[in-house]
Amino acid sequence: MRKQPLPSPHSEQVQARAQMHRKLLQRFRAHHGVEDDPGLAQASRLAARQAALLTCSWRLSVLLRKDAAPYGSEIQLLPKRLLATSHLLELSHLARRQTPGLRAATETFQGAAPLIGLLALFPRRVRLKAPLQIPVAVEVEPALRALSQKLLQGEGTLGDGVAAALHVFAPPLRSMALSALAFGDAELLVE
Repeated sequence: MRKQPLPSPHSEQVQARAQMHRKLLQRFRAHHGVEDDPGLAQASRLAARQAALLTCSWRLSVLLRKDAAPYGSEIQLLPKRLLATSHLLELSHLARRQTPGLRAATETFQGAAPLIGLLALFPRRVRLKAPLQIPVAVEVEPALRALSQKLLQGEGTLGDGVAAALHVFAPPLRSMALSALAFGDAELLVE
């Protein structure tokens, strides 16, 4: 049981954490090139509603996996995973201009787990263990190579490294390079 009372919703600690999550969501949106989309506010409301409805289910599915990390490690990343999932649901809504159902939201949470986990690590210092050797389309190779070179240096956070390496590429190429990193066999060292 928790020995300390829950912080007030208006406490400095809660406000600081909320602001940090807002900035993180802005980074996700900038990476995917949707920060100026006119439908973003609507998509955000719908994604937040779905995430709120499914949070308990998703939390249990994370904690009860056979390959789950210890509870303390998993629970620390859960808010960022929920935020990343909400962002992917926003993207789904913006792409289709219709709301994905709750089943599709859960399938996104489970099927895109590697990408969600990678997005959740954006504020953490991460270094790539070895150069990326992931087969991708020819158009994506320069972006993936730039990402690999930047992450091998291990300077700054994952989000900073991704932004620095991929800012010169179009949003679709940035997204494909990040997805290749998430779903490939890359070994990341998290500090």
